[in-house]
Amino acid sequence: MNRRHLEGRISRLEALGAKRKTAEPLLMLIESAEPERELLPDERVVIDRFRDAGNMVWARRRITSDPTEVGQHSEPGGFLVDLLTQFHVQCPWRKITGACRMCQGTPVAGSNSESCKSEQEVEQ
Repeated sequence: MNRRHLEGRISRLEALGAKRKTAEPLLMLIESAEPERELLPDERVVIDRFRDAGNMVWARRRITSDPTEVGQHSEPGGFLVDLLTQFHVQCPWRKITGACRMCQGTPVAGSNSESCKSEQEVEQ
């Protein structure tokens, strides 16, 4: 195998690697506290991404009339405390199972008298 042949093979392999697309995270849209309704002519829906867990992003829909609004976004691996707190107060999973995995590991998890239990407490 000569050098030119080897360089050609390396170039083709590098080109294959460049074409691979990284996996997109799963976007979990939760139910909004706002009732569904017809949009007014100047309104539109934006997505607020309030918890980014890497391979999963928790989000909600929100109606806005601001044409420049693009929705709120948390940093990768982070969360938006105000939106997470709003959801935590009415968390349907916490009421059913006793635990909310969405808020675990955040200050919101222990923010009220009915705070989320750890997975170990739920299993017992």
